[in-house]
Amino acid sequence: MRVDGETKEAVFLGRLKRFSALVELRGKEEIAYLPNTGRVWQLFSPGQKVFLVKRDNHRRKIKWDLYLFPLAQSLVWADPRAANSLVFEALRKGFFLQFRGFHSIHKEATFKGNRFDFLLVNNGQRYLLEAKSVTLVREGRALFPDAPTQRGTKQLEALLEAKNDGYGAGIIFIIQREDACVFSPNEEIDARFSRTLCRAVEAGITVYAYSTKIRADEISLGEEVGVSLGCLAQKQI
Repeated sequence: MRVDGETKEAVFLGRLKRFSALVELRGKEEIAYLPNTGRVWQLFSPGQKVFLVKRDNHRRKIKWDLYLFPLAQSLVWADPRAANSLVFEALRKGFFLQFRGFHSIHKEATFKGNRFDFLLVNNGQRYLLEAKSVTLVREGRALFPDAPTQRGTKQLEALLEAKNDGYGAGIIFIIQREDACVFSPNEEIDARFSRTLCRAVEAGITVYAYSTKIRADEISLGEEVGVSLGCLAQKQI
């Protein structure tokens, strides 16, 4: 997935509000939109280099999106919307061996009032798949969430209900940086989500995690990485 629009390097000056930051661009101060509201922004420090993409939309007051920033270990793709785009393209092109048997892909499917990213269909078989963006990594371990997520826990509980109703169900974590070799739920930040994820796996819901390859103007899916849970450990194949 390539960046759509003019890109520029800038200098991060500080966070303004939940969805905005102050940056220095070509010697002038500009406001940039922050598409990710998680605590990964705590990694930012004034003077850090960031990358912006220009959005030519006359209805927007803020012209620039902050989409990428470098840490010592890796580039980090900040926009969580990339996860859904990457998974959809991978499903469409048959990248995931485990999903090649499904002939129909529906985005933003609903089940009993709960919305999921994808519904895969093959004759009478139905499979709900939820995609999550991961930007927090500690010592090679990708962690989700980086802030408490009631919505994420509710989605897991809905996947459990769908599984009981005969659906297949899975969740795929897209690690939007290159320095992770394993994925785990972030029990320190959200113990309830972590416990619910363990319960989901024990009920037959499959958890996948994939790394990404990142350049200044492009992000693409990388290799599948191991999944390690507090209640059990599994390696997806």
